[in-house]
Amino acid sequence: MTYTQLKQPDLNVIGQEGLCLAYVTEVFGVPNFYPSAINAWQNAQLPHANEQPPTDVSVPVFLSYNGPFGHVAVSVPGKGVYSTSALGDEIFSDVAHLVSWMGEGMTYLGWSEDVNKVKVVQGVTDMITTANDLKYLYLGVYAQDTPDATLATDGFIGQDLGDVTMKVLDYANKNGFAYWQVKPKLEKQIADLQAELAAKPTPPTPTPTPVVVPTPPPAVASPPAPASDPVALPPAVVTVSPPERLVVHHQSLLLDIIAWIKSVLHL
Repeated sequence: MTYTQLKQPDLNVIGQEGLCLAYVTEVFGVPNFYPSAINAWQNAQLPHANEQPPTDVSVPVFLSYNGPFGHVAVSVPGKGVYSTSALGDEIFSDVAHLVSWMGEGMTYLGWSEDVNKVKVVQGVTDMITTANDLKYLYLGVYAQDTPDATLATDGFIGQDLGDVTMKVLDYANKNGFAYWQVKPKLEKQIADLQAELAAKPTPPTPTPTPVVVPTPPPAVASPPAPASDPVALPPAVVTVSPPERLVVHHQSLLLDIIAWIKSVLHL
């Protein structure tokens, strides 16, 4: 694809170390919007991830670097990559030279047709020619076939795809974030959570505590009953039989008494 330059770069701008995004926005003459280069990349409306910059137009190129802020520079065809650095503004032959010079920790992310919500280049070969082109555009922006009914689309067929895309994106920005804008952030959050879970050690399976049954104390023998005192028995009664003569006399006396009673009673 070929591109046309919408924002001519001012290569006479002098940058300042640590303010790479401010330098790039001033080079292209666009307003400041995001606090860091990495934020500008994450919110780029027309990014080209992992693609080498075009050879016919000047574009912003984005890189990750040590820390959360990232880095951004300007790729200028036939001249090199203009970038801020600790030694002042530098011109590198290409992106690979910039990455090598910056050292370990820098990774090329890609380039974008826009910076801080402003297009600096535009593709000249893509046109909206059919309603199906619009369908795919809406699918990429809204994750659905058609946008809100209030978005006018009648005049889009026959226009440049880049222009129509910017109009649709502007509408999306005014009416809530588009799906593709939040998707990378959600995917990163999921990846971070998965990495965090994977890094946590698996808690050991608790070993059940054995139940200790207490041993009953040995049986205590009952003390022997104290010896009881011997029970005193009454003296044995000795029956003494009377002499035979006494017995006979006794019987005779009883018979005499009985006879006397009968005589008294006249029996």
